[in-house]
Amino acid sequence: MLPSFISQTTPGSALSLIYGDNSLRLARQHARYTSIVQEFRRRFGDEPTHLYSSPGRCELGGNYTEHHGGAVLATAIDLDMIAAVSTCEEQAITLYSLGYQQPFVVSLNSLFPNHSEHQTCQLLRGIAAGFDARGYRIGGIRMVLQSDLHLASGLSSSAALEMLLATILNDFFNHSSLDLRELAAIGQEAEHLFWRKPVGLLDYVTIGTGGVVHISFRASANPLIETLKVDFESLGYELLVIHPGGDHAQVAEDYQKISEEMRSVAEFFGQSRLREIDEADVIRRLPELRRSVGDRAILRSLHFFGENERVAKQVEALRDREMGDFLSLVIASGSSSWRLLQNVFDPVHSLTQPLGLALVLAELQTRQLRLSSAYRVHGGGFGGTILLVVPREFSRIYQLEMEEAFGEGTCHRTKIRTFGCVDIHALEARPASGMS
Repeated sequence: MLPSFISQTTPGSALSLIYGDNSLRLARQHARYTSIVQEFRRRFGDEPTHLYSSPGRCELGGNYTEHHGGAVLATAIDLDMIAAVSTCEEQAITLYSLGYQQPFVVSLNSLFPNHSEHQTCQLLRGIAAGFDARGYRIGGIRMVLQSDLHLASGLSSSAALEMLLATILNDFFNHSSLDLRELAAIGQEAEHLFWRKPVGLLDYVTIGTGGVVHISFRASANPLIETLKVDFESLGYELLVIHPGGDHAQVAEDYQKISEEMRSVAEFFGQSRLREIDEADVIRRLPELRRSVGDRAILRSLHFFGENERVAKQVEALRDREMGDFLSLVIASGSSSWRLLQNVFDPVHSLTQPLGLALVLAELQTRQLRLSSAYRVHGGGFGGTILLVVPREFSRIYQLEMEEAFGEGTCHRTKIRTFGCVDIHALEARPASGMS
């Protein structure tokens, strides 16, 4: 039997606060939570004490701007991973994930990087190590997890898992004393040291905050975070995330090259980040730059300058509830990513271009239906997903056409989620999260 706060699927209940009041959605979420509670009982022989949810995130603007001190616009979404959790005497983290027969087990007595173990264990170990290195308490955890965030889909499944465990360790053993920025820093450090992936703070901050967030990384280690009061549904729009095929997990080197090539332009002017130089200087020194860093690095740096300005305009459009302007800026962002940043084409599988094909299909759909919609590459690119913002009454049409082209289950209709990573029971006792 589920805890009473999960069993309730009426408006105002814990589930409806996260997933909305739609009865079909609530029924599905009820089934998900039921499944992890039942699996917890089967695996561990007793009841979980807590249920947690950690959202995915969508990037609305600011593609590849963070590492050079730029601004980003992103949102938490109601696609998430959920976990049934309790503490245990054993000094280990034991995680069963639905769909896997064997558990992921990490001993808390060995918190050094082990790059030969499964990615999930690397991330769990990295989070525990981050707490321990800072002098915070850790302890034994038992978890059963189910995720709607597909691996390598661009929805930040790894960051959702890291923020999930970080929040659990913070709540269970440290009286919830760590703030969002410190939890985000632990997550970033775990990926850097334990998974050797040079990620930024964007995913962690968005997943931890919830809602639509405008983040400035001018001070990289201490980002300025602003939560925007935006509800696309009330404005008549819905978010669609399409995973048309590619796998961005195989192109880590290509991700890194983008930031490195941008840095080469900044270093030409004696700086380490593009934030510290002017676009006009890049244009003025173009002949020398071409000889020094090459054309692609210049194009990618020009994307940064334009994208940074677009984020500011996107924020202004949302504040003024000017959806037409906002949608035009989303399309412009995607166009710049494709033409200048060049992260739509998959260099590993050159004959398959699912992202480009999906973007063209979205453009054709919008033109044929004569709608005000937007589409862009989502997140890192090269594989993964695209994002659409479409009128709600036509979202089903877009979904059907996308799934006809790329397969059933490749298009997800989603919504802005007000809450970040959270203990479900705590939702009934406090308002939506956010920070500035």
